[in-house]
Amino acid sequence: MRVCPRCKEEMPVLSKICPGCGYFDESDEDSYTPTEFANILEKILFEIKRIPEPSFLKGMSQLTFIIFPLLTVFMFALALISEAGLFWILGALFLIFSIIALVKKSKGTLGNDKFNKQFKEEKHAFEYYQRIAIRDFGKSREVSKLANEIEGMILDIEQKRKKASTQNMLIWAVILIVVVVLASGGTFQMDRALNKVEDTVEEAMQKGSESWQSAIDELKGMSDSDFGVEQKRIDITQMILEANAPEAAETFFVDYCMGNRMDFEAASLIVNYYKGKGETEKATQFIAKCSKMRYSSDLKKLKKIIE
Repeated sequence: MRVCPRCKEEMPVLSKICPGCGYFDESDEDSYTPTEFANILEKILFEIKRIPEPSFLKGMSQLTFIIFPLLTVFMFALALISEAGLFWILGALFLIFSIIALVKKSKGTLGNDKFNKQFKEEKHAFEYYQRIAIRDFGKSREVSKLANEIEGMILDIEQKRKKASTQNMLIWAVILIVVVVLASGGTFQMDRALNKVEDTVEEAMQKGSESWQSAIDELKGMSDSDFGVEQKRIDITQMILEANAPEAAETFFVDYCMGNRMDFEAASLIVNYYKGKGETEKATQFIAKCSKMRYSSDLKKLKKIIE
């Protein structure tokens, strides 16, 4: 039991202030004085005021751990739809950025996280010293008043930080949603456009197929002595090649052109088609099929085309 040396009243076990006369017990040299505690609390408040408030730009940075993964998925989706190598590269880059952002988020160093973490540390320090001040100087009105005032100011700062952070996050969340919706719509429209192009090409090829099939039917009703039959065969060969059906063109050539007049002209169309596509091997294979040309010397001419 401790007794106040001034008024001889019993002092609380933990408190260093006598509740009767206000005497301060300085017997423990390792303890802080009321003035020292006041300075510590004031310094913590000063450090808290120096911490920057959550900014709008850093709010965007804070959302990169969401934005980058979404961009990664979006780029890979575009790459699958368009089969463009650029989108694969961009997807890989955003995947790396996503990993970096997630690591920073886990460490608390992304965007405003660093300052939020600093604020929490300073607030925890204040609460620690505030508890000691209440324990040691709870009966001191001046210390209690100062601690309560500083606590109120810290709470006000905390509310302002939360409000600013919430506003920034909401604005960026709305922007992010709009971007995702527009990007998704753009991807969908691009997919539809590509499908439409594919359908158009397929339709054109089908029409081309029907066209040269009809021309072959007309050719069947003609004889080798009919006027223009040779040109008819060349025209049909050209039509088949324009429909991107070189195999059909080869079959037509073997069945209707080879061995007849102007067969070299028809064969050269097929060879040049393969040459233009860079498919020299297929051109060579086709020339090997031309064993019954009207003139054997035409084989050498065909080979010279791809040399």
